[in-house]
Amino acid sequence: MAGTIKTKAQLYADAVALPNPITRTALVAHLDNIVASYENIIQEYTTVQRDALTPFEGQKIYNTTSNRLEYYSASMWLPCSQKETVAVDCSANPSYPEALVGDQYIVTVAGIIGGGSGKTVSVGDLVYCVAANAGGTEASVGTSWKVCYSTGSQAQLKKATVTLSAAQVLALGTTPVTIVAAVAGKAIQIVSGSMQSTYVSADYSVTGGSVFIGVAPSARQADFDIEFSGNVYRPIRIYPTPIDNSMIVNTAVAISAATAVTLGDSPIVVTVFYLEV
Repeated sequence: MAGTIKTKAQLYADAVALPNPITRTALVAHLDNIVASYENIIQEYTTVQRDALTPFEGQKIYNTTSNRLEYYSASMWLPCSQKETVAVDCSANPSYPEALVGDQYIVTVAGIIGGGSGKTVSVGDLVYCVAANAGGTEASVGTSWKVCYSTGSQAQLKKATVTLSAAQVLALGTTPVTIVAAVAGKAIQIVSGSMQSTYVSADYSVTGGSVFIGVAPSARQADFDIEFSGNVYRPIRIYPTPIDNSMIVNTAVAISAATAVTLGDSPIVVTVFYLEV
């Protein structure tokens, strides 16, 4: 027998109003109402059906698309409990999945998440949802996702060394020399480094005395002096105040000069330690 869906207060009032002594018919009708109301507590919906609802604060449903309980709060649907962290293969550049806040995916095969223009990820990186979304590409829902990079991917300090011949040093005003090649989907952050040279016979001369390390002379992260008169081994200078656009995704970092370099004849070895960000 189908009962009537009622609130807790209504069911309580009905119980108080039951006849005394209670009849079988009245008891069965009341129990039917309790069962019907209980079954109505958690309704089942697909994500599409859920999004078509006019929900109220605290409403609970079972989402048959994501296979979990969800509740409505502060204008969004949230999971009653988080999904287990799910493995994701990014070798084929998959789109982001439909997700709620807190959903997590662990990268098992490196690649790009969010389509071909998405975020580059490595094995062990954690991709997590910060805003409920229906899934899609980086352009459509990328701001709803963040990546926690593992120690083995973007958080690892790397080293690069280049030996500049005297001819290359003299040409730095017009021909920069790459020290860190561009990395797809990442920008290069110089952390520290050094320069050393075995003096030959002539001093270099350049305006300001220094050459620069960065994506351009005007967008540099560090510099080092090249006007020396003997053997030299010194650290490079990392700028304490960042310069705008000194880190650009998909862009190499090079050694360059803002003006012409003249006179010198000594090779210079430059080493940097950097992060891929």
